[in-house]
Amino acid sequence: MMDLYLMRHGIAEHRAPSDAERALTAEGVQVMRREAAGLVRLGVRPAVILASPLRRAQQTAQIVRDVLEPSVEIATCPGLAFGDHESVLIELGASNSPSALLVGHMPLIGELTSILLVQDERIDIAFETGSVAHVSIDRAPRVSSSVLRWHLTPAQLMALGG
Repeated sequence: MMDLYLMRHGIAEHRAPSDAERALTAEGVQVMRREAAGLVRLGVRPAVILASPLRRAQQTAQIVRDVLEPSVEIATCPGLAFGDHESVLIELGASNSPSALLVGHMPLIGELTSILLVQDERIDIAFETGSVAHVSIDRAPRVSSSVLRWHLTPAQLMALGG
């Protein structure tokens, strides 16, 4: 089994020269630090972090990594930005890790969670910016069974973090 944490990036700027360049706001950075403290209280310790190449997802991954597991490298996973579910699952399987954190965007994070849980991307699973779901799965890329352990909002994670 693998413990998989699926996270939507933190609060980002509404405007930038391009969508790929949208950065976290000052509030987004502060909220993400507090959320990461909540993840620590939950015992989240990813062995692998895969993040979308878009700036806001990379920043989110760096903040969370620095709080949870500073020695873990962040691997860029283009499929997390461009809606390629299959490539994300293949990359996840290639990691051969006991736990992983994926940092991406909507609608892909919701669709990927839906695929993992019910093998159908059309089930609407909402992720506020900064929300995290914990799903235990058998080995990717051919997931045949999975269990939703929890799905928490930013407010819940911040409350845990104190």
